[in-house]
Amino acid sequence: MNGRCRVELDPLFLETVTIDQSNGMHVFIQPYEQGSVGVVVNRHTTGFDVVNLADATASGAFSYRVVAKRRVFEAKRLDVCEAARTDSYLYPERREISEERAWMEREREASR
Repeated sequence: MNGRCRVELDPLFLETVTIDQSNGMHVFIQPYEQGSVGVVVNRHTTGFDVVNLADATASGAFSYRVVAKRRVFEAKRLDVCEAARTDSYLYPERREISEERAWMEREREASR
């Protein structure tokens, strides 16, 4: 309404995440109405505003997705899996090296 919409996040969701100065949330907006281009999101600690930049009187439907860091796990990152470093599906350039080495081994075996 009036080109602006305030969305307050569910309190239960807010209990499970940390949203503060150093742990911001990401908000993804999907407008469903034609002419809803040019929106901006102003984030707060308990919700966000969606503002239509092109038309201050615009209104329209949209959906959103909010991503935030889990409470207590803010600094936790995925562990490095050492086996993945040699996975040729994750690193195709390694597949080429592996195929070349396999070819060299076959050639060596054939020449014996």
